[in-house]
Amino acid sequence: PYFLWTMTFVQVIMIVVELIVNSQKTGSIIATNPMNYMIGPSIGVIIQTGARFTPCMRPNTIYDKPGSQLQCPNGISSSTQAWSNGQSVDICTLDQICGMGGLNGQPPNQWFRFITPIFLHGGIIHLLMNLSFQCRTGFQMEQDFGWWRMGCIYLISGIGGFLFGGNYSGMSPSVGCSGALFGLIACLLIDLIQNWRLVKNPGWELAKLIFLILISFLLGTLPFLDNFAHIGGFFCGALAGLIFMPTIYYNKTDKIVKITLQIIAVPVLIIVYSLMIAGFYNVWNNCPWCKYLTCIP
Repeated sequence: PYFLWTMTFVQVIMIVVELIVNSQKTGSIIATNPMNYMIGPSIGVIIQTGARFTPCMRPNTIYDKPGSQLQCPNGISSSTQAWSNGQSVDICTLDQICGMGGLNGQPPNQWFRFITPIFLHGGIIHLLMNLSFQCRTGFQMEQDFGWWRMGCIYLISGIGGFLFGGNYSGMSPSVGCSGALFGLIACLLIDLIQNWRLVKNPGWELAKLIFLILISFLLGTLPFLDNFAHIGGFFCGALAGLIFMPTIYYNKTDKIVKITLQIIAVPVLIIVYSLMIAGFYNVWNNCPWCKYLTCIP
């Protein structure tokens, strides 16, 4: 499994980088004030290392004026201070908060934040949660699919998840490969349905998948995780799976049905991606209750 070995290696390296940067900026390897219960860096470091953070990716009403300033996130310091609730706090510009080369006086457009979060995690616990599925199940899937098919499905799902989440998750920073992993879960579901007659106890396998999805949605309410990325990754992964998964044909009719689904999935995936991109940059979201799906009040 060359692709997932590479992804796993990079993801482990990046959590080490995040912790080193956090140590340099705060004097502590992990965030302790407030405590990051994922055993990871502060929110400011997570943003500056490439989290999906929409204020750095598109113009918005909070930072709509050049030089607008707000309180610095934890982990980012500034030479400018102001008084808030009777104490001195650091004040940052959007350039200082975003990092990664800054905005150079232009409107926010760090589009690469749809990609970079796949390699990042909110902490060691977050990483271990994802790698437990990626290594245990993903490696076997890559052996069955081939590395390039796995790469296409994984990246399409991961990026699609962050695109969908960017439309509905507000300005909370989000990281992790769970959107990509939900795409793999969608592929497992498609494979189960298409090969139902070959699977021993298919009902039990379906129940295990449903249980895994429900547990993952519960965990998606934790900090730095995003249930909308899970949803987007699942549906993009389902479409990518129809396109790229190797398929067994049982008869002529079965072959026609599966090839037809494969052909239909290509334009549907393109349309879904186009709508998500257009919705993100045109801010079509009008869903005030959506925040409760990704963060329990």
